[in-house]
Amino acid sequence: MAAPAPHRSRRSPALRPRQRARPVATLLGELARSINASLDLDTILQTVAEGARELCRSDLSAIALLDPETGTMVFRHRAGDRFQDGERRVVLPGRGAGGLVLESGKAVRSDDAPHDPRFADDAGYLAAVAGERIVTLMVVPIQIGTRIEGLLYVDNRTARPFSDRDEATLRQLADHAAIALRNAQLLAREQQAREEAEAANRMKDEFLAMLSHELRTPLNAVLGWAVTLRTAKLEDDTAAHALEVIERNARAQSQLIEDLLDISRIATGKLRLDVRLVDLGPVVEAALDAVRPAARAKSIELAAKLDPSAGPVYGDPDRLQQVVWNLLINAIKFTGAGGTIDVSLVRDGDNVQIAIADTGQGIAPDLLPFVFDRFRQADSSSTRSQGGLGIGLALVKNLTELHGGTAEVESPGVGRGATFRIRLPQPDPVVPSMAERSADA
Repeated sequence: MAAPAPHRSRRSPALRPRQRARPVATLLGELARSINASLDLDTILQTVAEGARELCRSDLSAIALLDPETGTMVFRHRAGDRFQDGERRVVLPGRGAGGLVLESGKAVRSDDAPHDPRFADDAGYLAAVAGERIVTLMVVPIQIGTRIEGLLYVDNRTARPFSDRDEATLRQLADHAAIALRNAQLLAREQQAREEAEAANRMKDEFLAMLSHELRTPLNAVLGWAVTLRTAKLEDDTAAHALEVIERNARAQSQLIEDLLDISRIATGKLRLDVRLVDLGPVVEAALDAVRPAARAKSIELAAKLDPSAGPVYGDPDRLQQVVWNLLINAIKFTGAGGTIDVSLVRDGDNVQIAIADTGQGIAPDLLPFVFDRFRQADSSSTRSQGGLGIGLALVKNLTELHGGTAEVESPGVGRGATFRIRLPQPDPVVPSMAERSADA
């Protein structure tokens, strides 16, 4: 029966065809120059695989690499004509020659792989060895520090065993591969750091643009009506409206600045909480009363279901009201006219839960993990339809966590509303007295 046609591996143009007569030092020098001339990791590792086959005078060679996503060792590069295709194969610790290297961190050689007692119980590995007609083999680790990042294999289809000199040569090649892997990792980290820095700069620029817009908007209204009051004779109703607009916009600007200061205080660990035993019912009611005018202006229904037996928590009532107010303002901002916002207060195991569910525009799945990030908005352009700096929800999360609680959000998707949940721990039976608690950064 005819033998199956072998699969031919691609050959790096950096290496000439195998020439067994050339000195090992010459080949290693040429290989090192080829590696240094390339910045492409795949090209370098393929060059190493082909160099291993030439320098160790083997029929086959291969490199398996650690997959950063799965943590498994997977074959990536091969040299030599094979009988089996290049399907994705995984090296498991303790299984086969490579698995023994993973367990021990030491090189493994076998002068008779099909009958090696170390592999006797591994039918799958022996089938792979038989499929390639491998007789002798050697595997060395590719290490960065003490961590094994890959494996370098050479195999023979004849009974020619590998020598100590072959092992020393293969280790040198493994060192070349380790250097290439390390350089690739450093380059990837540098690129990631650069991208993160560029993203931070973009976010800073967007934030400054938003800040300018948010500060200018109420200021323009204040200045406009102040000039009108000073230069024109207005009817009493118009003058009263002007004063109302000035007061409303001045308060909005004051709140904006106070939110910025709170973010700064939290970041520097200077925010202080006036902690006491708090019944959350009145806290939620006060926040609801504060936002009712804004809800009425958009014909939004505020429905509250507050369980009076939910129990108290230890916290700062003003800061907790700020948390609820920010959540309600956020819900009103992103809920269209005629929508509904449901507010509930219930006991949830050892916690007290405040939930605010709206029928608004919802949150895209890719934005959900970042909802509580500072200065993060779905639309960060200065022409966006909704105002704000994107710090309200960051304050919600920070203040809740300072009270030992958690803040969560869920949304079925864009156009399907969102639900925010705040969970605060109920007090232990015995709570040490405290008047204030400093906020950790």
